[in-house]
Amino acid sequence: MKKFILLFLLLISGFSFGGNVVVVNPGSPGNGQDVLFRVIDAELAKRNIKTTIEYKPGADGVIASDYFKKLPPGGDHLIIVNTEGFFIFHEVFYKNTNKFVPLTLVGKSYYVLFGSKNVDLPTLLAKLNTESQTVGVSGVNNQAVVRLFQLRSGRPNIELIKYKGPVQVITETIGGTLNYGLTPISVVTPFVASGKIKMVGVSSKKRLPELPDTPAISEFVPGFYSDLSWSLLLPENTPKSVVDYYESVFKEVLMKPDIQKFYKENLIYLNKQEIGQEPLVRYINNTRTMWNPLVPHLVADQ
Repeated sequence: MKKFILLFLLLISGFSFGGNVVVVNPGSPGNGQDVLFRVIDAELAKRNIKTTIEYKPGADGVIASDYFKKLPPGGDHLIIVNTEGFFIFHEVFYKNTNKFVPLTLVGKSYYVLFGSKNVDLPTLLAKLNTESQTVGVSGVNNQAVVRLFQLRSGRPNIELIKYKGPVQVITETIGGTLNYGLTPISVVTPFVASGKIKMVGVSSKKRLPELPDTPAISEFVPGFYSDLSWSLLLPENTPKSVVDYYESVFKEVLMKPDIQKFYKENLIYLNKQEIGQEPLVRYINNTRTMWNPLVPHLVADQ
């Protein structure tokens, strides 16, 4: 009966089951949310939910945000975003407030600082006492995390180099143009496995069991910590029936064995209790509480 009522509400809201769902990606192909959604998309296809990814890179996601604000709230459009970037750092750096409808978290992870095969965190910290080091980033969220590292370590001698996507950061680090790079762990893992670069430190509160040889940055920089997450959002004023439908879909899809296997291999974390609109709203509020005291420091660097 509950499913029948939900189907009826969806039909009268104008949501089309057989249509194509456009998923907007604020970044370039190969970024964190792109890698993540392609795995999720394979499970959606099994349920006859067809999607098309539409890339809208530029201005740290503001171009995608402005584009998404103009889309109709019928359920035919989703946007997959870095949660912290869209709900916090857009407001800090661009005064851009996003009023989209939170749908669900799709994964959480950490950032990793990486460099050539012969570097480590104590060496980096020592060098920063006397000389500048370049760190490549893509997106306002990565930029904010590096600023947090500077603040907590008391070492301002970092030259931030901004790129359109994380793959460029990795390529430039491998080629020696950059001293270091910072990206989500899931993006850099394949390059580490091939021996091209080395993880210097992760942004978790303590060393991850999956990476016993890579220190948490907090071991050398007390008070440093930052996680990251990806989430799906809907346009403003999306009917509740559409939100409920998608929520029920993702509660099932995100727990599928193939997705959980991918998450485990790429150090992405998500449990059943974190799926849905209410957990995402709670996560956003908690993240705001963490970052808001740091906003004056981030703005001062601009």
